[in-house]
Amino acid sequence: MSDPREFFVYRVFDSTDQLLYVGCTKRLDKRWSEHKSNRPGMVAATTRCRVQGPYTYEVARALEHTAIRTEEPLLGWTPARHREKCGRSRWIDQRMNHLCNSGMDWPAALTQAVADADEWFPDPYEHERDYSRAVA
Repeated sequence: MSDPREFFVYRVFDSTDQLLYVGCTKRLDKRWSEHKSNRPGMVAATTRCRVQGPYTYEVARALEHTAIRTEEPLLGWTPARHREKCGRSRWIDQRMNHLCNSGMDWPAALTQAVADADEWFPDPYEHERDYSRAVA
């Protein structure tokens, strides 16, 4: 029987040692190639990558989730970003209802509510460094 410990947890850092990303993968080379395509800004800013493992899938995922929750990487999914996204979505729904009740048709209300939300809710991924196309 093969050893089920074949998953790794990795952390990506920039030149100031800011934690950019935490991930879990079985194939580091393949996952890094995906990051090169999907997050070229992050890859360009990366100066250090710390890899831990191998672990079983369950252990690796648990370590990844704990690291994301406690270390709050700059990029990728975090609980705080999830709360912001849900809050923004609820705000857009409420704004659309208000605009529709004021007589605006649904497509126009949607367009206006999203535009208004863009002013009220700044992009949670913005950062003083320019990691262009670095976010998912």
